[in-house]
Amino acid sequence: DTVTAAIAAALYPRAQVRAEGFETTRVPADSFVATIGNVPFGNFTLIDPAHNPGRFSIHNHFINKAISLTAPGGYVTVLTSRYTLDGIDTRARRAMAAKADLIGAVRLPSTAFKRVAGTEVVTDILVLRRRDTDQAADAGDVTRWIDTEEIPFDDVDHLVDRSVFDSEKTQDAFNVNEYFINHPDHVLGNYALGQGIHGS
Repeated sequence: DTVTAAIAAALYPRAQVRAEGFETTRVPADSFVATIGNVPFGNFTLIDPAHNPGRFSIHNHFINKAISLTAPGGYVTVLTSRYTLDGIDTRARRAMAAKADLIGAVRLPSTAFKRVAGTEVVTDILVLRRRDTDQAADAGDVTRWIDTEEIPFDDVDHLVDRSVFDSEKTQDAFNVNEYFINHPDHVLGNYALGQGIHGS
């Protein structure tokens, strides 16, 4: 946003302020001390051989790029779709875990941004710390946020009227990241089966 960029430049004249999309940002690796952002949500891919060779969805692409551009010891804090952690395909999380440790995460209820943005989507706040390039990840820590666990729909039957969904149901469970299984106090709200965006 050009107005926001102009205000930031006026407030911080020594800072380098760029009014550009993160997908077009070209800076050397390890340039930032910290990266904070609300990554775009979407099930589409941008071509970026340098920062998205795995052709991940845009939100996972932006998180991986932020990790690469953040110096070792620096923090990456992002607001992202729940599919970053709950996606069945673990490749994007493994790419993140190859360079960063998950310090913590908080799952927000689907109504968190209803008043401000008019959207009802489950979102997560992730805080990652970039590791030194020669520092190996602790295998125990990595597996605690790489894998997901299936929760049968039957476990949430008492929360909703299932009859409106039965005709379109194609599976018997939904996936939740093991981090949230192990840290239920980091989930603000309760899991329930309901109508999502795009009719899902």
